[in-house]
Amino acid sequence: MELKIFAPSLQLRSFIKCYYVCESHYTEYVKDVFFPDGSVEVVFHAGTDFYRDDEKECWAKVIGQITQPLTMKAIGEGKSFGIWFLPHTFSLFSGISMNELNDKTIPLDTIFSQAFIDLVKNCLLENDVNGLVEGTNIYLSRRLNISSNPVKEKIVEHAIQYILTKKAGTDLDKLVKDCNISNRYLQKIFIERIGFSPKFFIRIVRFQYALHLLTGCRPDSLTALTYLAGYYDQAHFIRDFKEFTGSAPSQFHLAKHPINQHFLGL
Repeated sequence: MELKIFAPSLQLRSFIKCYYVCESHYTEYVKDVFFPDGSVEVVFHAGTDFYRDDEKECWAKVIGQITQPLTMKAIGEGKSFGIWFLPHTFSLFSGISMNELNDKTIPLDTIFSQAFIDLVKNCLLENDVNGLVEGTNIYLSRRLNISSNPVKEKIVEHAIQYILTKKAGTDLDKLVKDCNISNRYLQKIFIERIGFSPKFFIRIVRFQYALHLLTGCRPDSLTALTYLAGYYDQAHFIRDFKEFTGSAPSQFHLAKHPINQHFLGL
């Protein structure tokens, strides 16, 4: 697989992490497991078919928050285009409460216009990457619906940045105090805008950081990694890792993830 990353327009960089285009050549079925990463994606596949539980998914789809290991298989030769939203932003383009999409994939034409979907398909088939990125920027800029509640938007953005920065060191009591809100209101915002509770989001952020350490700098031992990632003890780390990947850290190898390995750490 060949993967290329593209930045969204300046207007959209507070809402979209990146775009990506990848080319696949799967002459036989390729199986892989995907992990929770705290983000929602819109993905288009032209020439490659993806299956979940042996059921073929729509070629243009929204992938909701993943809360547990997701096994997929793919076959075909073609190109894919992805829009990787920041954890709290997809509802601004869709108007959907994010908890409704957890562990689900839905056809994109239930949310986005057919004209945009056709534009993406044509650009992929014609290998027009510039037109693809430009057309996506224009369409999403028009769809963006900034909330009429600017205070709420500031709370969400501050909470996400705080957790992404502090990771396991996040103090939720301090966060709600700084935002002058209640724990209950913070919970409500997260369910609506991200899909799950702040505590579960913190677990995913910590797990992703541990995964980054495991695949990147490779600490000398699992014990060292455990404390670097902010876990209380090794048993706690192994339990979380198994819950989110389906395997123990000692059994994790990038070679077992022919598709997912290209997206880890983005």
